[in-house]
Amino acid sequence: MIIGSLGGVFLLGMLTKKANSQGVLIGILFSFAIQITINSFKIVHLLLYSATGAISCFIIGYFMSLFFNSKIDSNKN
Repeated sequence: MIIGSLGGVFLLGMLTKKANSQGVLIGILFSFAIQITINSFKIVHLLLYSATGAISCFIIGYFMSLFFNSKIDSNKN
């Protein structure tokens, strides 16, 4: 169930420039909670757990990264 979250973290790093550590960590935690919920209620097939984990981690991590926008510009003097 954790592998899907790792895929989401990889996608966040490769496809976005706004991802930061706070957003990614929150994305992993919420993705893991979503995976536990999906496993409890048997909503999707076993083979789709990693896909739902990656998608949920990517979406939640991206929006939380926008919320926690803590990027520091090192070029400012």
